[in-house]
Amino acid sequence: LDRFRREKHLPDKFFLFLGTLEPRKNLVMLIQAFARMKHDCLEAKLVLAGGIGWLADDIFAAIKSSGVKDSLILAGYVAAEEKALWLSSAVAFVYPSIYEGFGLPPLEAMACGTPVLVSKAASLPEVVGDAGISIGPDDPIGWAQAMQRVWNDSSLRSDLRERGLIQSKKFTWLETARQTAATYHRALE
Repeated sequence: LDRFRREKHLPDKFFLFLGTLEPRKNLVMLIQAFARMKHDCLEAKLVLAGGIGWLADDIFAAIKSSGVKDSLILAGYVAAEEKALWLSSAVAFVYPSIYEGFGLPPLEAMACGTPVLVSKAASLPEVVGDAGISIGPDDPIGWAQAMQRVWNDSSLRSDLRERGLIQSKKFTWLETARQTAATYHRALE
């Protein structure tokens, strides 16, 4: 991971968002929350990794006006074979999305042993359970406080890491196939 961070010019410690840069990912709020928490955590960095999606102009405007532009890293598209390295390198994975069909990125982060912070929206609280921190999607103060706690508290990060690994094991492809087959059997009856 240290070599990966050096190759990608990443700091030793950073928050990571990984996903398409688009409105439903709620990145304008995340940038506001990050700017707020930076007042107490001057060394904090936020990496926004992923391809540019639709209507991303507001996100770039928020970055420009945030006052913390130098602490934000736009990493661009992440290849599938590097995703685990990105997730494992972060101090925490932040996912303030407003809408998700399932919430695979936080599950992948937990499986990598990375603490997660997610929105109390859509399927995210169900996927994360009590293994991560859930914050309202319209609460930049709550996000800033949660990010600050995770940034500063190594024992909290360790606890979230352990609980995340356990939670992620509940969602396997084998279990998905079993439940899908059971649903089809019930429908056919």
